Amino acid sequence: MKIVFTKSVRLSIRSRIATAIILAVVAFLIFFYAVDYPFFAKYKPPCFFKRATGLYCPGCGSSGAIRELLHGNFYAALRFNMFVVVVMPFLLYFYFAKWVEVFIGRTIPRFVYSKRLLALIVLLILIFTVFRNIPHPPFNYLAPTDLTTQ
Repeated sequence: MKIVFTKSVRLSIRSRIATAIILAVVAFLIFFYAVDYPFFAKYKPPCFFKRATGLYCPGCGSSGAIRELLHGNFYAALRFNMFVVVVMPFLLYFYFAKWVEVFIGRTIPRFVYSKRLLALIVLLILIFTVFRNIPHPPFNYLAPTDLTTQ
């Protein structure tokens, strides 16, 4: 008896890499969900950009924001990194659409990628970075603030 693999069963290298990335992200998120607050506050990764320049980078506070989102603290997540919280639904939709394409073989509507969209995203990241480093209201609300320790 000969076993025949169809295209939907046999995963390509790209599918295996996508699966490994998705599993790694899920494991990472579960780890942060399970980590206790005092442990995270003591061992959180340092921001090398902040250490070198004294300014907040666009990613400062992103791990705290993801952790707070996983714990259901939406406001605290916004105070850590508002940009990550706003972008997260788009990223989740992108990964879901890719997962459906790879594993189910169907395509669902996705964002149209263009040079203009990339330029807009880079511009928004730069504006966010500049605004979060202005130490006056209302811009100082964009700087990472840990509400769990206050």
